[in-house]
Amino acid sequence: MHERFCELYGERIDYGSFLDFFANESLKETTSDYKEFFIKLYKELFANINDILTYAKRAFEIEKFEHVYIGSQLQTVTKLDEMLEVELNIKSSDFDFDYGFETTENLYVDQLHSLMNIYTTVPEDEKYKCNFTVYNRPPAFVQRESGKLIILTAAAFALAFAYPITYWILTYAQVLQEDLLKQEYNEVHNIKITREATIKNRIADKEKATQLLTQEQREYSDKKNTLLKIHEVKVNYPMKAKLIALFTKDLNKFDVKIEVLKYSEIDANKVFSLNLVSSQDRKVTQLVEHLTKAYENKFKFELEDISYDDEAKKYFSELKVKIL
Repeated sequence: MHERFCELYGERIDYGSFLDFFANESLKETTSDYKEFFIKLYKELFANINDILTYAKRAFEIEKFEHVYIGSQLQTVTKLDEMLEVELNIKSSDFDFDYGFETTENLYVDQLHSLMNIYTTVPEDEKYKCNFTVYNRPPAFVQRESGKLIILTAAAFALAFAYPITYWILTYAQVLQEDLLKQEYNEVHNIKITREATIKNRIADKEKATQLLTQEQREYSDKKNTLLKIHEVKVNYPMKAKLIALFTKDLNKFDVKIEVLKYSEIDANKVFSLNLVSSQDRKVTQLVEHLTKAYENKFKFELEDISYDDEAKKYFSELKVKIL
């Protein structure tokens, strides 16, 4: 606190003067130049206390501190508990207890002695952590220099032996893995050779079968074309002659002649074209009317126009017959 006060004040203050002001002057009543800087010093002190309380809340899951006790190693006129209560808004009291003395007049118990009194209530397993003398207990083994040296030496020996042992284990594991992979390779290689021979035989059989299939397809195509020609001759030709004979009866009935007869296939439709010749146009129209009624669902008849030739004194027209 003395060092920080000097930093705030801006110059070095004698330690005795600092302790005299700290113990004997009240911040409420003093007019000393030190007052402003002591207030800043106390504010920083209370801010640090607040940080400690905040950390304790998080570490031990404490919801709220209801009461705080504060004191100092030297007796002071300034009430630290009142200032702390104002700064942190937590109920505070002086760190002073009834020690059972007959009189407490002009008696101030050092805060260190107060803590030593509380020490009697500390559980046995926690007492080692408490220390109230100027001579600190030796640190734990792992925190001593000798302990660190021993631990470091043991760790060095462990690492020194761990490397060759680890290397030997890894080497042995690698050799075992290599043997297993060689065995697996021999098995896979034998399977590979067998399958390659099988594939070659299958390819040769496929080529033979392909050649045989090509030859059979060629023979099939030839036979198919021959049958189609035979069907064309046996079915289509007689059909055309039959239709001509059928229409001839109707043409003779209405005294209509055929000048030209044509046959064609348009978009898979079979069409006959009959160039008609008649002495009267009425005979042609009567013929078309008769054919349309007689063969309604078998043929479709189309007659675009009828023309007259003055030299021949005849009527000419083209009748198209589509087979349904």
